[in-house]
Amino acid sequence: SHYFYGYFDFYSIQILAFRLAPLLQRQFLIFMRKYWAVFKANWQVMLTYRANIVLWFLTAIFQMVFLLYLWIAVYGSGGKIGDYSFQELFTYYILQLIIYQVAATFISWEIIQEIKDGYFSQYLLKPISYFKLQFAGNLSFKAAEIVFSISGLILVILAVQKYLLPPI
Repeated sequence: SHYFYGYFDFYSIQILAFRLAPLLQRQFLIFMRKYWAVFKANWQVMLTYRANIVLWFLTAIFQMVFLLYLWIAVYGSGGKIGDYSFQELFTYYILQLIIYQVAATFISWEIIQEIKDGYFSQYLLKPISYFKLQFAGNLSFKAAEIVFSISGLILVILAVQKYLLPPI
């Protein structure tokens, strides 16, 4: 009989979770609605500054072309970096550029600037988490940066793929 008790207890928890799921999902959606609005507003602001988009695209291309010429010059003149071949080193730096575009954030600089300018205290009075607000804003910035800078990197990767190692 102890076996059946655990069996029914397990399924009663699943039934309870099944009944609470729509409520929890609805609460989560209500909670996230304001942060989604922040994300969309910041996304629209990012798209209004078209010069930034062009600069991200061109910077990504320039960085990769500069690295290509740098490593061609180093390896072409007989130089060597450790035991790495030209393709290994160039592939490493391309992957590093892509990871940097995805992972780097400058949220601490924004917080410092808002504290210096005296804007930070206004967020303490609002019914919104300052850190979640910053996260939503930074997420929209990173999404725009990734879309436009990675697209430039992909174009250059397609042009210089003979210098890259194939994926394993």
